[in-house]
Amino acid sequence: MIWSKYNLEREKVYCWKLGTLEFFVRKIGKEWQISHRISNTPEEPDEIGMEVPEPENIEWKSFIADKNDTLQILPALPDRPVVIKPDTTFRLMPNKTVQFLINVPVWVQLYSGNAHKENLLFEIPLHELSSTWFGDPDNGILSYSLPKGSYGSMGLNNPKGYEIICPVRIANSAPGQLDFQRLCLHVEFLSIYFEQNVLYTNETRVKYKGENLISDINYTHQAPAFVENAKHLSYPRNTEKGNVFKKSFHFIKSLTEY
Repeated sequence: MIWSKYNLEREKVYCWKLGTLEFFVRKIGKEWQISHRISNTPEEPDEIGMEVPEPENIEWKSFIADKNDTLQILPALPDRPVVIKPDTTFRLMPNKTVQFLINVPVWVQLYSGNAHKENLLFEIPLHELSSTWFGDPDNGILSYSLPKGSYGSMGLNNPKGYEIICPVRIANSAPGQLDFQRLCLHVEFLSIYFEQNVLYTNETRVKYKGENLISDINYTHQAPAFVENAKHLSYPRNTEKGNVFKKSFHFIKSLTEY
């Protein structure tokens, strides 16, 4: 799989292709040189760490690190929350539960040596996402808007190797119906797992108590229960659990608002 460590020979150019993204890496002394471009052929086969001649008409970005020649490539979730608007709005009845399986485009992260935050060289999304504002004008948050067809309930919604499946389970414990308009997922609190060429996150569990009440939210600490033998790949972008309470209230309060 692409999500591995690679020992590179110095001054040679290596290429990875994943979906429409093509990126090149070269190590010279303490300097990492990285370049990327988007392919015009979306069905090109993936390639992993192939040595290639230096491409023409590309621009290198240079990063001074150390003499470590090991490159680690890992998947990541977007650097903002993601918002999804169902193709058809629906209502969740009282005392009922629904599970969403949301497909989120993966980001690629390149590390010098081990995958510590201070070793991150470069990251890039495989697909550009449109920005959107979620919440009211004074207390909202800048997010990404996911394309239509990015979610399913029950089924896996045709996952691809360059998408991450994020399970979200919502229980309606309010006395009335829960009318879904949009859903905001704070992916910064999620880890990533890998099993049989599919990427997953841990599950987000929500208990909705009512529009004006603070609801419960919990981020589990393992791969989804329906995935067997998953391998942990990467940790959340944000591990500051003190922010969870504030984010949880915004997540739930905005479920029924445009």
